[in-house]
Amino acid sequence: AALVRLGAPIPCRGEPTIGVFDPVFADVGDAQSAEGNVSTYVGHLRVAAAAVAEARSSATLTPLVLLDELGSGTDAAQGAALGRAVLEDLV
Repeated sequence: AALVRLGAPIPCRGEPTIGVFDPVFADVGDAQSAEGNVSTYVGHLRVAAAAVAEARSSATLTPLVLLDELGSGTDAAQGAALGRAVLEDLV
């Protein structure tokens, strides 16, 4: 949906129906700083928590929230559980 809104060509059949979203909240990557003496995983969680808090506090009825590397450093089951917990918190 975001790529279509930006004007990127997306192959599809027929006319796609894409809702309007406003605003866009994104957490893509991390500074990877050693300042806090924390693991990369903890750093990602802190950044994601801040992004989720920002989205919850100032989102309209139709936000788009993008979180990258949320389950980084976990196995598939832990990453899925983490993603589901964040989704349930946002919804």
